[in-house]
Amino acid sequence: MQHDRIQLFVESNRDRLEQLTTRQRDCLRLVAKGYLTKEIAGMLGISESRVYKHVLAACRLLGVPNRGEAGRVFAEWEAQTTLSAGGPSMGAHFLDLPNPADLAFPDPVSNDTDGPIILEAMPAQQGEAHPVGSARPTVLDLVPLRLGRRTSNDLTASRTLIVIAAVTAGIIVTVGSAVSLLSGLSSLLRP
Repeated sequence: MQHDRIQLFVESNRDRLEQLTTRQRDCLRLVAKGYLTKEIAGMLGISESRVYKHVLAACRLLGVPNRGEAGRVFAEWEAQTTLSAGGPSMGAHFLDLPNPADLAFPDPVSNDTDGPIILEAMPAQQGEAHPVGSARPTVLDLVPLRLGRRTSNDLTASRTLIVIAAVTAGIIVTVGSAVSLLSGLSSLLRP
């Protein structure tokens, strides 16, 4: 029954959904998959407070009471949009996200999404078990690429050092292999 209510909401609020920014869509897509704010921040390479602001702004724009509802609405809209664009779709897949009062945003809230954020107003995330599983870093997380058409640089000081160390190690191994190969060939050519 809830799915029918979400479909009806999406049908009547398409204009609002189309007004979401790219970053708000990225955040809501991950919210719909069940990720916590801290995990979303790590995946998108932005601060937790920035994720909170994007989700909060999206909730206000859509007129929904909490992030779980915003994620479900966005997932349904994205599934319908993909299907209507002729792309393959398996339909919207919803997690049974909790709807506790601590996930609801406090009222009243400022409409200034770029202003300072009061960290005490953010929902607490005290080491709760993640329903889907924790995000595990991969080798691709170390690659210094700009992802998602962001203008900011993804290289932090630690990533820069890791990349420099990996490139240096690769050069040393390559030079060592070349010297070994050349010395082996020269010993074969000597009478």
